[in-house]
Amino acid sequence: MPWQQLTVTTHKHLATQFEQLLEDFGTMSITFSDGANQPIYEPPLETTPLWEQVRVTGLFEAEHDPSNIQSYLENQVGETNRWQLNNSLLQDQVWERVWLKDFQPIKFGRNFWVCSSEHEVLEENAILLQLDPGLAFGTGTHPTTAL
Repeated sequence: MPWQQLTVTTHKHLATQFEQLLEDFGTMSITFSDGANQPIYEPPLETTPLWEQVRVTGLFEAEHDPSNIQSYLENQVGETNRWQLNNSLLQDQVWERVWLKDFQPIKFGRNFWVCSSEHEVLEENAILLQLDPGLAFGTGTHPTTAL
């Protein structure tokens, strides 16, 4: 089933307001993400820091008519120079597998490789650990795995 994906890019002080407005409008889920490539490393315990620019994304059922949400948000928040709305149709996929297209084999040391069963390592004398990332074990890129 496809989804309507509405994304508001805004400043962090407006993020929770847009979260509430998208919920009021009937979103099925909300996601906050970095809107300007500003990583947050090791935030203090019991804090939920936000980036300066935040993308607030709401998923709606495909039948949802997003045509009046722009005016709804303008009435609730005001001028659009403080935020931007994008709408797209998100096709349903097997999400657990889709991201693997970007998971490339990783070399550790001289000849040890971690790769998924969907990839091939052509290096001679390669020692392979074939691993399909999932919930129990990830991609192998975490520093503790690399060690």
